[in-house]
Amino acid sequence: MKAPTTAMTEVSHRLSFETQFLTMHLAIRQAAAWYNSHIGLNLPPVRGQNQRIPTTALVTDDAANRTLAGTEHVQAVSGKRPKPS
Repeated sequence: MKAPTTAMTEVSHRLSFETQFLTMHLAIRQAAAWYNSHIGLNLPPVRGQNQRIPTTALVTDDAANRTLAGTEHVQAVSGKRPKPS
């Protein structure tokens, strides 16, 4: 069996890192969704009043993560400041 080349090792490491990165983003989105679903459980309903239930927002600079959060019904916003005009 041949020893792995440097290029093969770099590709393997990169794929492993990307998989860990995507898994971490998924876990963060799931945590935000969990908080959104459970935050209202601690607020008892008040008869005759519309109660606004607070929600969490995911702050990320990753556009793909914001898009995926939107498909999972998690509010996501960019953490970047707008450039001054």
